[in-house]
Order: sequence, then C-alpha cells, then structure tokens
Amino acid sequence: MLGGRNAALDESFDEFLKRRESVSLDYINGSPTTLIAISTSNDPATFFPPSGDRISGGAQVNVANDKGAPSFKDGSTGRFEVLHSSESADLAFWSGMQHATVRMQGKDEPVPMSLRVTDVFRRENGEWKLVHRRWWPICARRVSSSRRRRVRPSGSQSWRERGRRGGRSSRRSRLKFP
Repeated sequence: MLGGRNAALDESFDEFLKRRESVSLDYINGSPTTLIAISTSNDPATFFPPSGDRISGGAQVNVANDKGAPSFKDGSTGRFEVLHSSESADLAFWSGMQHATVRMQGKDEPVPMSLRVTDVFRRENGEWKLVHRRWWPICARRVSSSRRRRVRPSGSQSWRERGRRGGRSSRRSRLKFP
C-alpha cells in the first residue's frame, strides 16, 4: 500500500510479470504466501502441475500451492524466460520457460529444473490474479520433427488414404446402389 492505496492497482502487466517472477522465487524457496496472494480464490481456476494432476477451483488450487511449497528449501534460484505475453482489458497471459536450481526437502544436492510454463491472469477488483497455471518438464532429449513418427492404430488410414470424402472408407460405402 502506498499512501493508503494498493500499488497493485496501478501496476502495468509488464510490472506485474516482474513481480510474478519474484513470487516464483519465494515459492521455490519454500514460501507459498506471495503466490497465494496473487492467486484467485474465485472460480474458475485451474492448476496443471508437473505431476500430471488436474486441480480445479480457486480454493483447491490455493490448498495445492500451500501444500507444494514446503517440498522446496531456502537457497533455490530461478528465472523466467518469457517467450510471449499479452494482455487485454481483463485477461493476460505469459508463456515460456522457468529455469531453476532448487533445493528440495530430503535431498542434499541442488536439483536442476526446467519447465514449460503457461500462466493466465484475470483482473479482479483492479488487480491481476492468477487463474490458470500449467507447468510441465522440458525433456532433456528432443526428437527432431523429421524423426517423429505418428503411430496410428492398426487398420486405421491416414487422411490421404481415406481420400477427400473424409471419414474411414469402407467396402459398403464404395458399393453402388440402384
């Protein structure tokens, strides 16, 4: 609060993103307080953590954040690599990567962590609030697109094999009826 006024109300989205990165550092150092403060407690809200879980509802997301932070210890470092961000009147997002070296409970050595991130925010009472968060690990080994091979179920046909009619071609659909 500055002079009785909440500074977050005057904050641009770019300024908020800098604060969001600082909030992330608090979290990976074991404190969920600032993350919960910028998160909505209203619905809809979702969180898709790296574990693969799906958490829905503002209160449930905040409980998950509160439970998750203590798995980290003080001494973690990290930074955001923002690839894209945008805002409209009441919605905003950023996507990119979070690179961190985290100290985890039960581990003696720091753990490197790289995640793909998408955060979505909604203005609530003039403040940006986190309403959707998706974080998933960046795999160490990438397969180039030329080496990827899409596997189809046995007996299925590609769109080229099906022709322009769409759908699966069958013997019956090729029969001519008078």
